[in-house]
Amino acid sequence: HRKEYYTFALRRNLRSRGIAALQWMEKNKIPPKPQYLKVVANANGNALDYIAEKVGFYTFFNYLKTQRKSPSEWGRFSLDYRDYICACVLLGYNVGDTMYSKPKNFEEMHDRATRLKAELSEELKNSMCEKMCRAAADLYNYKNAGLILRAPHNAAEIKEEGKAMRHCVGTYIERVAEERSVILFIRKETEPDVPFVTLELDPKNLNVVQARAFKNGNPSPQVWSFIRLWQDKVLLPMILEKAS
Repeated sequence: HRKEYYTFALRRNLRSRGIAALQWMEKNKIPPKPQYLKVVANANGNALDYIAEKVGFYTFFNYLKTQRKSPSEWGRFSLDYRDYICACVLLGYNVGDTMYSKPKNFEEMHDRATRLKAELSEELKNSMCEKMCRAAADLYNYKNAGLILRAPHNAAEIKEEGKAMRHCVGTYIERVAEERSVILFIRKETEPDVPFVTLELDPKNLNVVQARAFKNGNPSPQVWSFIRLWQDKVLLPMILEKAS
């Protein structure tokens, strides 16, 4: 299969953007065809990752053909489509239904969905966040060498963490509610209620996105050693199980 992509790249004399697009196609098992390459190369890569996960590349590809957009507009449209699908997911719509994945009037449905998303009550968002925090506690909590890693209890605790640590984790409530981020607290065992280090985990691939100390400072070597140990003891078995 790899030879097929390699041959395609040689025949078309692809440059860096085309090669990156072809690599994305290979990763997502999209056949090396010119019409697919053109869309992938012109769309936004981050948006395509989310779209492919939620509705599938071919759904987006076929819908894009109905939109009368030039290739120079595909990047912006892919971002708008991603935001629309993200809103639909948060609102509980079935994005497998073409009524939502291929709306007849995209602009109207996009504006409606994003407006409804924005109007979601704080109570609902906080409730979803609390649910995700409980799930994270079951999966990720850990203790070793005088440090503990635990999930927050709710959205209010995440906001308080941001205020105490003087960084922006308080703005991550929506990301947690939408299962795009997992927020975890690292504390000293002797001071379990005192903010010390805040960690963001990508729930999709279990990669540590970032870890921030007070005022966005870098955690100490001791804390990074603790994080690596937690990755080995807690995350690695989950990754291996998922791979098998």
